[in-house]
Parts: sequence; structure tokens; C-alpha cells
Amino acid sequence: MKPLSGKFELTGNSLVRRSQLLPAIIPVSKATFRRMLLAGEFPPPRNLRERIPVWKGSIVIAWLNEEDPKATNEAV
Repeated sequence: MKPLSGKFELTGNSLVRRSQLLPAIIPVSKATFRRMLLAGEFPPPRNLRERIPVWKGSIVIAWLNEEDPKATNEAV
């Protein structure tokens, strides 16, 4: 696999592969990310081809910006 050259910038129009997400944008291991997908804690990918899952940048940005549900229940 060819390493990423330069810095990757996540935009709403970009299509993002797992290798671009981990660990630069989402700091978890591949195994933890897979568990997150199976548990429905991260949006499911779309497939460019049979074995090429990608996520739309806007979906990843929205997921990253979501508020932590535990934080809303805590007293200030």
C-alpha cells in the first residue's frame, strides 16, 4: 500500500478511506474501529468497489462534532 504523501485535509466533499481515518482523525486501533462499526457507534461505509469502503467527509465531520450524550446529563 502506498503511504499517504503530505497532509490529508478532511472536507465535506471528500471520500475518506479507513487508512486516512486511523489514527490521524480517529485515534483508535483497527480492531476498536471495527468494533465501533459493528456496534453502530460509527456510520457505516459506502463501497466504491466490492472491497473498498469509504465514508463521505461530511458524515465523518458530523460524527466528530456530535455532542457526547453523557456530557448533557452532567450538572455544571
